[in-house]
Amino acid sequence: MNDRKESREKALEELTRKDILESAVRILKAEGMKRITMDRVAKEADLAKGTIYRYFRNKKDLLDSVADCGFMELAQEYESIAGRDHAPLAKLGLFATTSMKYIEKNQSILKELRTVMFTTADQYISDKTSWYWKTVDIFASTLDEAIQTGKIREINTVKVGTLFLNSINSLMAHHVNFSTPKSFEEDVRDLMDLYINGLAPKPTLQ
Repeated sequence: MNDRKESREKALEELTRKDILESAVRILKAEGMKRITMDRVAKEADLAKGTIYRYFRNKKDLLDSVADCGFMELAQEYESIAGRDHAPLAKLGLFATTSMKYIEKNQSILKELRTVMFTTADQYISDKTSWYWKTVDIFASTLDEAIQTGKIREINTVKVGTLFLNSINSLMAHHVNFSTPKSFEEDVRDLMDLYINGLAPKPTLQ
């Protein structure tokens, strides 16, 4: 009986936390960062202000969690791609394409959150349980597949997986912060060309 009660309480807490985050997202999309306050979020979620503080210490903690949820969603999509019956190099391309599509879909809210994401970068890199390291593990496993199938040479897959993720994040930040004439498809092609073919000149026909 106690186990069932604890399970119900935990599920209710998860739903409440989800409602708070979704309320914050709605405000960000409709009104921007300046309108986000704990009072405003409580009103949007139809909850007491004290309830918001049970789940989030302050506005910064709330916004950090909003940004983190977005990247966890991406990490789950990467995990789904990794489990598909595709060639490993094709999976790497899908990781990058999925990331850029996420930017296109969520550009307005990510513009509002960009300062939050920049200031919390050290936090999720230092946390070995964060979405960042979960993603590095997925990328490293895919690179291991590519080595085993002879598609790439022996490398430190964790190090290269980290570099690949950082490259994707930089492209995402560029599209959020700047107007660029290049489509995300072009950026993905350039990224994959760099990682697969390197910087050596292409051989010329004799």
